[in-house]
Amino acid sequence: MERLKLIEQFPAFKDLAKHSVDSIRKAHKATLDANEKSQEHFRRASQDQRDALKDDLGRDELGLGTVFVGAKVVGAGKGGPGDSLEA
Repeated sequence: MERLKLIEQFPAFKDLAKHSVDSIRKAHKATLDANEKSQEHFRRASQDQRDALKDDLGRDELGLGTVFVGAKVVGAGKGGPGDSLEA
C-alpha cells in the first residue's frame, strides 16, 4: 500500500526536481552574467589606470632627473639618493 502512495507522489516529485534544476540553472546564468560584467568593469578600470599613468609619464613636469623604480619615485635632485617619494 505504501508503494502505491510513493508512486502516486512521483509525478509531483519529478516536477519539484525539474523546477529545482531550472532554478539552479537560472541562478548559475545570473552568476556568470554578473561575473562577466565585473570582469569588464575591472578591465576598463585597469585601462583607465594605465592611460592615466601613461599621461603622467608623458608630462614634462616630471623632468629628466626623475626615475621610476618599482613602487617608488626617486628624484635625482636636491636631496640625494635618500630623497624618494612613495608612489
